[in-house]
Amino acid sequence: MQSGTNENTHIVATTAAPSADLAAFIEAAWQLSTWAASIHWDGRGNTEEWLGDLRAKIELVQAMTPGVKVATYLAAREVEWRDIETAPRNKHVIVISKRFPEPHEAMLYDNGWHTWGANGSYKDDPYLWTDLPEPPAGTVTSETIDLESETRRLKADYPHLTPRFAGPHGDTWTCDLTTMTMLKGEWGVYTGWGKTKVLALLDARQKPDTERAEKEARERAQAVLRQAETDRENAKDNEMFAAI
Repeated sequence: MQSGTNENTHIVATTAAPSADLAAFIEAAWQLSTWAASIHWDGRGNTEEWLGDLRAKIELVQAMTPGVKVATYLAAREVEWRDIETAPRNKHVIVISKRFPEPHEAMLYDNGWHTWGANGSYKDDPYLWTDLPEPPAGTVTSETIDLESETRRLKADYPHLTPRFAGPHGDTWTCDLTTMTMLKGEWGVYTGWGKTKVLALLDARQKPDTERAEKEARERAQAVLRQAETDRENAKDNEMFAAI
């Protein structure tokens, strides 16, 4: 089909009801892409009737998309969908809602259900939920890589500290930074919390990082004072020798 001939395009707009059938969805999407290929991008010749048919095709594909996503998701894994009344609080789960019908991640907070998008969090109204799928055995995730990296960094900065994790408690991990003592053996000296082990570790090391930064600032200030005193003494010596 030549671009710029939409006045003569005679493909009949599909008016079938939205369907989760993948073949029907592919056919509708193909027709939509065919019509889109004949758009006059400078606006000339795009008749009102033709644009109305194009809009109908767009709306059809949009209406079919959630059903196809759900059908594809269900076919990909055996999912035990449960009534939303049985969902846990403060834990990330997969849900299907009226507002966002495709399976997506959400969590039940004290003030209700929320999900997330590129522009922040949104109120949600799910009616089915299931657990997040476990990654395949042996999968190296960014969380695993970050945790190993942050643990090495901790040991490099504080060789005497060891991270000990507990949880998750709902949707929160606890990290205790412990050290060996003569009287009490291994003893926790700093504690942090976070939604992942990495975030809990970073939270736990904030206090020793702050203490180290304050100590280094004091040492720099003291070094400046010592240098100033040394400079004054040197200046006095130079004046004395110059007078001899």
